[in-house]
Amino acid sequence: MFRYLFIAVLALALFVFPKAVYADDTDLQQLMQDARTGSSTAQYLLGMKYLEGGGVAQDPAAASQWLTEAASRGHEEALKMLSDIPFHETNDINLLQRLANSGNPYALMRLGEIYYKGEGVAQDMVTAYVCFALAAMRLPSGESKNNAIIARVRVSASLTEEQLFEGKQRVTARRKEWR
Repeated sequence: MFRYLFIAVLALALFVFPKAVYADDTDLQQLMQDARTGSSTAQYLLGMKYLEGGGVAQDPAAASQWLTEAASRGHEEALKMLSDIPFHETNDINLLQRLANSGNPYALMRLGEIYYKGEGVAQDMVTAYVCFALAAMRLPSGESKNNAIIARVRVSASLTEEQLFEGKQRVTARRKEWR
């Protein structure tokens, strides 16, 4: 009896499985089309698929790209998922500001670089100091944290006493907001 039940279940699984694969492929194609046309939900879901390797080859770069697209359109879950992804190249100030305001240390680090160099914004050494200081506080121990500390020290050396005082006040105020 058990043998016949096993064979029946196996036959059913083999019969149903190809349809499930086809449905996944169709869903993935639809998801990609929706993501390309600007659906932030589709972009988020596609980013998660690439991040986890769900139905596609795992690809952190593609995951970051799709999650960043979704976040730039205001998708809150995508913003949360980006909290551990470095932003070495992006210059999307609005996205970086939103991520930095939520405490993302990598976004803070990139904003610090942008304000330090004046890339597409007026150079603002106090804001650069604030960004580097907050990033240093929030990054885990390691090379990135060390780079944030070095950048903060480098910037602080170019500030007047008044500017440094203002920067420290802004850092303290932001830390209180995050508690």
